[in-house]
Amino acid sequence: MERHQYRVVIIDCDHGSIEEEKEEFGRMGAELLLAQVQKEEDVIRACKEADGLLDQYALLNRRVLENLPKCKVVSRYGVGVDSVDLKAATDLGIIVANVPDYCMDEVADQTLSMLLGLIRKTAFFDRKVKSGQWDFRIGIPIYRIKGKTMGLVGCGKIGLEVAKRISAFGVRVITFDPYLEKAPQGIELTDFDTQLKE
Repeated sequence: MERHQYRVVIIDCDHGSIEEEKEEFGRMGAELLLAQVQKEEDVIRACKEADGLLDQYALLNRRVLENLPKCKVVSRYGVGVDSVDLKAATDLGIIVANVPDYCMDEVADQTLSMLLGLIRKTAFFDRKVKSGQWDFRIGIPIYRIKGKTMGLVGCGKIGLEVAKRISAFGVRVITFDPYLEKAPQGIELTDFDTQLKE
């Protein structure tokens, strides 16, 4: 039986395969297990001997983390780490990591598709045509996209990707972001009141 230096448990995930993870952790000499659990007791039981955890949705509160004596690192499948009690992890010496570019393009694409659908009333006209009504006047006003102004509240990685995409349509992009000192190229930095007005 092969002996492993580390044990890593994927607490839960909803993607179809963990082959990529198996390959990466195999190179490190780590045993990788898939638990597919979310309840506190189940997480504790499945991860009691784990040195590291990969987590997608399960909540890792202080009680759970305190009952994982070997755990040194938790990595989230995603950008946010709000499902992990960061104070408890810090107190216990557990490193918490994330995937900072997780679904960045997918979320930006979905945002743009929803925005375009709203502006051009795609769902509204689809319902009308399917019900036998073919008259563009029932959707008036229909707005032109070019020349409009879009305001972003916050301009992180996803916001920046949305701005790049919508700018290609001739849309002016402004942002309010208290963490930015200088706006990224092609975006105007404003205060919040200005953003709401424009």
